[in-house]
Amino acid sequence: RHHTTYCTVYSCLHCIPSSCPGVPSGPRNVISIVNETSVILEWHPPRETGARDDVTYNIVCRKCRADRPSCSHCDDNVEYVPRQQGLTETRVFISNLWAHTPYTFEIHAFNGVTNKSPYPAQHVSINITTNQAAPSMVPIMHQVSSTMKSFTLSWPQPEQPNGIILDYELRYYEKDHTELNSTMVRSQTNTARVEGLRPGIMYMVQVRARTVAGFGKYS
Repeated sequence: RHHTTYCTVYSCLHCIPSSCPGVPSGPRNVISIVNETSVILEWHPPRETGARDDVTYNIVCRKCRADRPSCSHCDDNVEYVPRQQGLTETRVFISNLWAHTPYTFEIHAFNGVTNKSPYPAQHVSINITTNQAAPSMVPIMHQVSSTMKSFTLSWPQPEQPNGIILDYELRYYEKDHTELNSTMVRSQTNTARVEGLRPGIMYMVQVRARTVAGFGKYS
């Protein structure tokens, strides 16, 4: 018990050197599988675990641009499965990236004594570039005006158009029905007027954008 008390990550005082825990080395042999605007990262555990069995991993994401020398931290809407920090697995699925964009990912290895070390956690880096993808979802719709038998709607461009928006497809149907009974309307702009409606009926309305890569998801 006396030996354990004085055993730290930096040195051993009155204890056997081999009993001292240490920080893990960096992950190894990281590979990437890119699918449009998502990527799967897989890697091998560190060769040195610091004589501990509690190694976890954190992912650092940076988005880069060809016209800038440095990269910036990724947007908050980037998703990580199962998580971004405290990974116990050696695999992570990352989605909601921008299309046609270079990224740098760092995989940092931690264990229970890393925070006590004066040195940063060891990591491995990998660079990827995303592919072409359909636009992201239209975030919101607004009702501009309405009459007994019509309404006019507007909406902003998707946050991630991933290309030039060719047009929008509007889908609407009576609330008591399903989308199988819906009617489609195409619009070249981010507004649309729908006519020929039944007075006093509530309608469900959705919109999606289209690029050369195809349609995004309905709002």
